[in-house]
Amino acid sequence: MLLDEDPATLIHHTIGNFNIHPDKSAVLRINESLSTLHQARDLRIKEVESVLKKLSRNLQTLTSQHSETVSSHSSTSHASQIVELDTQKFRIAKAASDLEIEGEKLQTELEFAKAQLRELEMQGVEGNEMERSRRESEDPIVLKLKVYRSLGIDAEPDAAGNYTKAVIRNRQKGDPIADIVSPAALTTEKSGPPQARPVTPPPSSSQHTSLESYLAYAQDTKLSTSSTTYVGTYYEYLCAISLRRLGFDLTRTGGRADAGVDLLGTWQLPDASRPLRCIAQCKNLKAKAGPNLVRELEGAFAGAPAGWRGEDVVGALCAGREATKGVREAIRNARRGLVWCQIEDMGAGMGRVRQMLWNQRVGALGAEGVSVGIRHTLVAGEVEGRTSYDEVVLMWKGEVWEPL
Repeated sequence: MLLDEDPATLIHHTIGNFNIHPDKSAVLRINESLSTLHQARDLRIKEVESVLKKLSRNLQTLTSQHSETVSSHSSTSHASQIVELDTQKFRIAKAASDLEIEGEKLQTELEFAKAQLRELEMQGVEGNEMERSRRESEDPIVLKLKVYRSLGIDAEPDAAGNYTKAVIRNRQKGDPIADIVSPAALTTEKSGPPQARPVTPPPSSSQHTSLESYLAYAQDTKLSTSSTTYVGTYYEYLCAISLRRLGFDLTRTGGRADAGVDLLGTWQLPDASRPLRCIAQCKNLKAKAGPNLVRELEGAFAGAPAGWRGEDVVGALCAGREATKGVREAIRNARRGLVWCQIEDMGAGMGRVRQMLWNQRVGALGAEGVSVGIRHTLVAGEVEGRTSYDEVVLMWKGEVWEPL
């Protein structure tokens, strides 16, 4: 039926009925949107380019600064500065430690001074009865020595510690002018050394003379048990107690001006006609002992008090650690008679000698034939968790030797 109409008419009607205006409007809107997007895109690109230029300038600035810093830096000077700062740090730490130790010593001395002040205030001007009687019964020999010394005449001890020689000195220069030897000294040299024992100096402290009295003193003065003063003094008393079982009779003389002598006394041996005079140093070390300790002990002989000077004086070195190879060699090669004692703190005021050795010089002075043995000792109860312990004993003719 369609073919019955004129095709031109059909085309005209089709074109007339086809509406393209909405499509044109849509295309226009799309074009406007594209134009808007292009504008926004151009603006965004411009902003990004501006930021990129700023970042590029910052990068160039930082790069130049980095180059200058790298070129000006010297690894050698940096290392030297680090070493210098480390040295200063160690010096400051050592100075702080020394000041702390000195502060503890000064605190202890202050407590001593306060206690003495209280005692003097209680005694008054005249002093106690004992002091007055001592002044009244002053030894005339001591008074004579004071007068002689004021005139420039000094009494000097011989090798055995006896005062048999007087030296007249120039009072202005101090040079010796003449030596006066008593006739008794010549007789002594021919007949051998005297058998009299020199007088032991008094203890270094009037506040305590034993481990028990020192523990009570430390508790009364609230002395810190971790301070170097407490640890050192406690170990000195402990060594004196521990060595007593081996024939030593030692008095604590340690202090600020002890000249390296912590203990002083005698050592009785089984085959000796008289006790050997002995000085001792106590080293409560946590690290290994070295030969330098032996050299320090040898240097202490020069500062020993009168009566403990001479070739027949024995030096004892007490430490909490075992003797190393270097220590053994130093003791063996020493010119003087030296003894090594390893003394361990067992707690509750008890100590034990775990190791003991001496050189040939000590053997020549009276220890010939004496050997060292180990004794197993049972403890009544427990001491620091122990029910038994081993300790050193002296052997003489195959049996354990016990001092009287």
